[in-house]
Amino acid sequence: MALILKRPVVVRQVVTETFKQRTLQEIDESLRQIGESLERLEFQARRLVAEVERERPAQAAQLRERLQEERRRQEAVRRELLAKREEVLRLELDSLYTVGTYDTPVQLEVGDRFSEKMRRAEVLVRDDVVVAIRE
Repeated sequence: MALILKRPVVVRQVVTETFKQRTLQEIDESLRQIGESLERLEFQARRLVAEVERERPAQAAQLRERLQEERRRQEAVRRELLAKREEVLRLELDSLYTVGTYDTPVQLEVGDRFSEKMRRAEVLVRDDVVVAIRE
């Protein structure tokens, strides 16, 4: 009898100029999209609030609060992206940057050493190429 369990695998990126440029481009694109989304939200909010105030004044305050909450949420995402951008700019070449931790399946059978099977693994990537797998 065997079981399939999940164990964590850490993915780490070797910082290269290519990695930094690609990451900064992705962040900048996300920032652009958030900016456009905020502009659309502002435009639609003004129109929608004016309409609701005319037709259903009692619901206008509730609508304004929901729109404000969405604005705050998008601004929080924008601040996180800006912080990540600054972090990427400060990364030193050839240092290791943790991309994330992923759960992967591992087969566990009677007689296996549990601690060995469940030990954290690490994948090392350089410019989108796996260069090492460490257990």
